[in-house]
Amino acid sequence: QSNRAPVVEKQVWPGTPAGDLLAKEVRDASGLSADTKARLTREIIEHEATLETLAALRDEGFEITLVPPGRDGVVPLASLVAAMRDDTILLSIMAVNNETGAVQPYVEAVRALKARNARALVHVDAVQAFLKLPLALEGIDLVSVSAHKLGGLKGCGALYARRGLKLRPYLTGGGQESGLRSGTEGMPAIAAFGAACAVRHAVFDENAARLAQLRANLLDRLARLDLPCVVHSPQDGAPHIVNLSLCRGRSEVYVRALSDCGVCVSGGSACARGKRSYVLSAMKLDSRAIDAALRVSLCPETTEDDLAAFCAALRDAADLF
Repeated sequence: QSNRAPVVEKQVWPGTPAGDLLAKEVRDASGLSADTKARLTREIIEHEATLETLAALRDEGFEITLVPPGRDGVVPLASLVAAMRDDTILLSIMAVNNETGAVQPYVEAVRALKARNARALVHVDAVQAFLKLPLALEGIDLVSVSAHKLGGLKGCGALYARRGLKLRPYLTGGGQESGLRSGTEGMPAIAAFGAACAVRHAVFDENAARLAQLRANLLDRLARLDLPCVVHSPQDGAPHIVNLSLCRGRSEVYVRALSDCGVCVSGGSACARGKRSYVLSAMKLDSRAIDAALRVSLCPETTEDDLAAFCAALRDAADLF
């Protein structure tokens, strides 16, 4: 078990089915009926795939505690610990937030929860950390990752489960994927995911250094723009995500204008579908900053020319407002 990547001991599927399997595991792990109000703790800024799964558990009677982030996007460890109780049966936490790149204190939170209740489960959403940052696994029961963040195909992912953790089947039938998710496997997508993992793992250190330099160069370029640019990502955040805002105009207009210049950015999570970011709202940012927010994603293939093209297009797009 390298600190760079989890060993995938269970099968390969997208994040949403992994979340649904998590819900089944929570029901089993509680050893309780829903009316006993077993308690689950997670962040407000979790990905919607996890939020919706836990909302379904709330409807069954489980008590869900939402822990908000600070203005830097990081959920304070003290707040996470304060939310834990002796009857907490699950902590679900991101390793890296998908909109801001804020690195969450999951390692310390895991230790705190396991010290209080060794039977409690811990799920880490590592979609934005896998093969980008070192990933600690001690005390963690379940980790979800996704192929398309590494250059693999969309719709494919993996759920890591610690050795010895027995999972209930997500789908029954033909018994594929060790009986956990029956149905014909998407072998091309799975093979592509494996190949992408091998490529990224082989140059992990080089890519990490390159992404850190690219992020530093992007922030330097933004600081030199004659624009009121506010960066919402924390200074010590993940190197491949920068969330920023010019605090005027609308994200969707910037996204379209930048796209016309050949630059692809997003206005937030791909699952947001034009809605105001609940992550930035939970950080209590100014509404104008939220409405104009852009998420810039970097990868090892990003070049300095790409950064220059983005900043030039952003400056031109700002003239629309």
